[in-house]
Amino acid sequence: MESSKFLSNNNEQKSSPILIGKGGTCDLFRIMIHNKFHVLKKLKVEYKDSQQHIESLRREFEIGFQLDHPNIVRYIEYNTNDNVQSILLEFIDGSTLTDVINKQSISLDSEQKKNIILQLCSSIEYLHSKQTYHLDLKPDNILITFRGKNLKLIDFGHSLTDGNTNKVGGTKTFMLPGRENSTFDASDDIYAIGKIIEHLLSNNSSKKDINWNQIINKCLKTDSVEKFKSINELVAAINTPIKKRPSKLILISSIIAFIIIGSLIITQYLGSNKTEPIKGSTPLTIFMDSSETTTLAQIKINPHIKSDSIFCSQLGSSLYTSFRKVFNNSDQTIKSGATLQTYLTDSIQTEWFNYSSKYEPESIDYKNAYNNYYPNFTESQKKIMNLLYDS
Repeated sequence: MESSKFLSNNNEQKSSPILIGKGGTCDLFRIMIHNKFHVLKKLKVEYKDSQQHIESLRREFEIGFQLDHPNIVRYIEYNTNDNVQSILLEFIDGSTLTDVINKQSISLDSEQKKNIILQLCSSIEYLHSKQTYHLDLKPDNILITFRGKNLKLIDFGHSLTDGNTNKVGGTKTFMLPGRENSTFDASDDIYAIGKIIEHLLSNNSSKKDINWNQIINKCLKTDSVEKFKSINELVAAINTPIKKRPSKLILISSIIAFIIIGSLIITQYLGSNKTEPIKGSTPLTIFMDSSETTTLAQIKINPHIKSDSIFCSQLGSSLYTSFRKVFNNSDQTIKSGATLQTYLTDSIQTEWFNYSSKYEPESIDYKNAYNNYYPNFTESQKKIMNLLYDS
């Protein structure tokens, strides 16, 4: 790759580099160009003639320059100045995640930490879509901006792409066990994300709404069947809230309420089928139109039960009150073995309701009502009414 003359151009408006960080093979400087801060990543002097380190820096630039994601630092230029190789990078005004975790800089609440983790996953998923793997994910290589508290992923010095035969490097604490100097895939970055989440959420209450422990454990699995197979699968787990179990108080309250409601239902059911004793035992003889005679016992009429009130309530309160009042005051021989519903044939219901609905129950003239509506009754109904009202 041909070296850029960007930094060597005397016409450029630039400030003197200020050392802001030291790495294993490179130093970092802040430099202002056209009134805008940038970062210069420069090989240490002792490595300036090392082809291995020169190629590593060049490979980092080639990978980074192809990337365009809001959570990944921008790679701008590759330079050779005074026979020393360097990369010009976007300047990020923020702090490393290491300092955030150690509470030396930015403070993050639970939701902000979740957003940071999701932004990290987004940047890595983008990398993987480019068949590229970071392979050195750790808090030192993650910046959190002072403004907005957003994530920026940096340092692609150990990154590799599919088909690359270079040995896998990285930081052992965040490296998949047994992966040193071996092949690589998405599992390496997923494992490192699990370790980062573990560090970020340690001694923190952020684990309440999301099952972070389960997510971390699945990231750190080495068994290919049990671990997350992709970043998308990991993100789906993060976005799935915990199914909260009801508290003991709610559970006990629900059980008590269920018992009370069940008891009321059972009591009502048993009460509705409880026979109320009715005085009198003399059989009632009814004369039908066919001139046949039969007794109430023979036509299988049940004793008065509470369901009569349910039946009558459908006809209106005044109708029920009227018939109940007359029924209760009638001769005991009429009520013997009979139900109120027995006398409420369809025609009687209709005719009586038409009349009784016009008056309050207490003001109904039963004798007059009987005389007015008697002609409209059938012969059978008349004979029943004769017994009921004792005209």
